[in-house]
Amino acid sequence: MTLFVMMVQICGLFLVFLIFPIYVLPYFKERFEPRLPNKLPNMQERILFHRYGPAVESVVDHLARQRTPFVILEQDAAVARRLADRGFPVVVGQLDEDPGLLEGLIAARALVTNANDHVNATFIMMAREQGFTGPIYAMAENPLHRPPMLTVGATEFGAVGRKIVEILKDARETTVVIDELDQPGVDVVGNLLQQSTLEQARVREAGTVVLALSDDSSGVFGTAIVRDYAPQVRLIARVNRASNVPRLYQVGADFALSVGQVAGQLLAHQRLGDGSLRIEQRLRCARMRPGTLVGGHPWRSGVREQTGASIIALEHNGQMMIEFDETLRIDPADLVYVCGTASSIESFMRAFRAEVWEGPRGG
Repeated sequence: MTLFVMMVQICGLFLVFLIFPIYVLPYFKERFEPRLPNKLPNMQERILFHRYGPAVESVVDHLARQRTPFVILEQDAAVARRLADRGFPVVVGQLDEDPGLLEGLIAARALVTNANDHVNATFIMMAREQGFTGPIYAMAENPLHRPPMLTVGATEFGAVGRKIVEILKDARETTVVIDELDQPGVDVVGNLLQQSTLEQARVREAGTVVLALSDDSSGVFGTAIVRDYAPQVRLIARVNRASNVPRLYQVGADFALSVGQVAGQLLAHQRLGDGSLRIEQRLRCARMRPGTLVGGHPWRSGVREQTGASIIALEHNGQMMIEFDETLRIDPADLVYVCGTASSIESFMRAFRAEVWEGPRGG
């Protein structure tokens, strides 16, 4: 009986510590914590962000510093609460559960959707159904999903990483692709973090290694592994969040670029209309008149060899192009997008008599 009473008392104490944090604290938190709004405010001149994440993090911070009005529509209540605690205007709700969630959207200045590709397409269609006629910028996860999203009403692209090999091959560079999955286009199947994989890919003989791993932790660790294995190779690494860029430099990357920072600044560039944008401290992109490039091919005019800069896109006949067939020739009315350091862009402007274009965008 004494043991039984002791066990009951111990269980009672345990239940108190169990019930209080699981039931009591959440009850008081829900009861007294300010509720987040579930309806859009007056959207006049505001930019609406649908879902928060690394791809829009830097542009949201930029707009906050510039005091440009915006609203974040977030379906994850925990994420919405954290954003509200940072002072960001947030609306929480589910598109499929609240059809009236987008009421008043028609007055917005622009829309940016950053969910997965299927949800992005749904959001775009719902926005157009509401009568919104302004620009919609969709962050595409898969490059193959970009055309369908443009078809349903998106204004612009967000694909990075998967195009690297294709771009290098278009530039007639020799590539070796390492991946854990045996699929078309993969030359070496294996784990990049294992020395046997690096030896099979002959990484020490490479001119440049580009790391495009799926998460930032793997990117930092992979950079350290490759740098230790091949100290002399040029190493370029990508990450999702801009805050992790310094870590990549610390472990040996020669050049580190944040996908979120690039996407965010491209959005700001599209929305705010600056003639050039700074992607990284040493790297800039500029939109220019073609100058003496007229009549030539974007990748066959010796731009990189002469100046160190590269043409990464072309505005041709009102369409944005990142792939150029052999028959393409630059017209006088075209705009070229040039990427490089400040000095290489200046060299490009001198060599090809080009000038930065500050006018409105096509497409």
